[in-house]
Amino acid sequence: FFGEQFNTMGTDLLSANARAQMIVMFGFNGNFYFVQGSGPDGDQKREIERVLQTEYKKVKILLSEHREVVTAIAEELLRRKELNDFDVLDIVSRYEAIPANYGERSEETTTVEAPGAFGNTAAFVPPVAADGD
Repeated sequence: FFGEQFNTMGTDLLSANARAQMIVMFGFNGNFYFVQGSGPDGDQKREIERVLQTEYKKVKILLSEHREVVTAIAEELLRRKELNDFDVLDIVSRYEAIPANYGERSEETTTVEAPGAFGNTAAFVPPVAADGD
């Protein structure tokens, strides 16, 4: 971005691959085929690639739709080398309306505690539609 390379670019790709693999391997894509202890087979690898390509296209659209604010954030990041969540929110609010209740918990938001590799970690659980879909 702007001819600069950031430290997180390489790890973002690794992270995206790991998440796509979890989506496919653990049935979050609607396919519940899973063999514990094995890596993805050929079909699963193709599905992982499909998930990555689909999400990549979505990100490109979002970046394009919000190019002005993305550019402002990138320029400020280049200037200051570090931004926190308040800095980003301040920049975004110059270009787009931020809901008055942004960041507040709603009754529809649920946080659950789940055991993780590093002890208990909180996970966001989005509300489920009444019909279960």
